[in-house]
Amino acid sequence: MDAKTDGEKLFKKYLDLHGYSYVYEEIIPGKSKVLDFKIFSKAGGDVFCEVKDIAPKYYSQVGTRDPHVRIRREIHDVGKQFQEYRENICCLILSSQDYEGAPIWEPFVVFGAMLGNLSFCFDFDGESLSGGRLGFGKGGKMFGPSGKIQNTTFSAILVPSFTEDKKLRVVVHENPFSRKNLPRSIFCGPYDVRWAIINDTPNVVFRGEKVSDRDGVIKFSGQ
Repeated sequence: MDAKTDGEKLFKKYLDLHGYSYVYEEIIPGKSKVLDFKIFSKAGGDVFCEVKDIAPKYYSQVGTRDPHVRIRREIHDVGKQFQEYRENICCLILSSQDYEGAPIWEPFVVFGAMLGNLSFCFDFDGESLSGGRLGFGKGGKMFGPSGKIQNTTFSAILVPSFTEDKKLRVVVHENPFSRKNLPRSIFCGPYDVRWAIINDTPNVVFRGEKVSDRDGVIKFSGQ
């Protein structure tokens, strides 16, 4: 069976380009949910991926173009699909080639949807403020209303995108609360980039050898 949506086709193109072995929409005995891709991997086990296309010109309820709103909706919906795969590595693939808001691959957009709206944090000793730094506020889908950690079945969120010279790559955003970590030995092509939370701050933990220092996807790294 062939990939159907634009996002599925784009991700399939990436997998074929890098020689990954996979199956599309495999029916697994005992599971009612069928995920888009199962990637065969000897590093930590097979990787299950669900691809979602973010439609262009998506608006929040207040009428402003806010990518967090749609990403959080996808995390909520796909989280239900991942429940049957709690013992596996699970990744949400977000595709939005025509989105006209903030680029969906911006690390603080994706991490903001996961962990909370981007904010500027200070330390307060009772008299003065110090240590201004970027952090995350409220609204992240990796936390429930009471602040309890949830959606631990997500190993990472991947965003296929193109470099300025039209090279296809994926940008990986690790879930710091995942039950099963996505091995760092996969999705590490010459144009790929991987982000992780280190000391409460997004940091680049992998960049392909052909990623330029001027590439917008590596800005804001805390390292």
